[in-house]
Amino acid sequence: MDNAKNYHMILHEIKNSVAFVSSSLQLVQKKHPEICSYDFWDESVQELSHLQQLLADLSLNHPFDVLCPEPVNLSAVLSSASAPFHSVSAGRGLQIIICPADDIDIIMADPLRLKLVLSNLIKNACEAMHGSGTVTITANRVDQDLILTVADNGPGIAKENIKKIFEPFFTTKPNGTGLGLEIALQIVEGHGGTLSVFSNGPDGCTFRIVLPAAIQK
Repeated sequence: MDNAKNYHMILHEIKNSVAFVSSSLQLVQKKHPEICSYDFWDESVQELSHLQQLLADLSLNHPFDVLCPEPVNLSAVLSSASAPFHSVSAGRGLQIIICPADDIDIIMADPLRLKLVLSNLIKNACEAMHGSGTVTITANRVDQDLILTVADNGPGIAKENIKKIFEPFFTTKPNGTGLGLEIALQIVEGHGGTLSVFSNGPDGCTFRIVLPAAIQK
């Protein structure tokens, strides 16, 4: 059995076991609500929830899978990645703006992986602004390179954290796993590209993706 199958099989088995424990705890709490007052009950439930999120993030990362670049419509990828956040942001003071260059149509990329990267960056931007603000997604051409940016006008990233945010398990979120950006970085680098971040002090943050020779003539 190859490494990819082993990886997915092990993850699947762990997720099943964790799901069983979670369901069991929910049944116990339903039948014995007084257990919520016991020492460490809340902490145990929170840790289990964190473990479930960690497994969900690991499921998105396929370290043994090969990227499959193909000709894809950039506008379709951008729309698909941002669609879930449009409905969530409606009526909450959040705005998502997509600004693709007119001269970019078809690009070479793994569509599912690129969508995952963009979805993660949009999600982080929305969370950083705590309910109100603007996320701006741009796509530009430099020769045949594709430059994608995801910018927000939130509080920005502290200087001491800038160099750490792509490290596995580093997070400033109370319930974060610290894997989202690390996975995004792996995917971009798998395309031969780069992923960088610029904090604009108190006026937001910008993530910049460069995919070399991605634009099709």
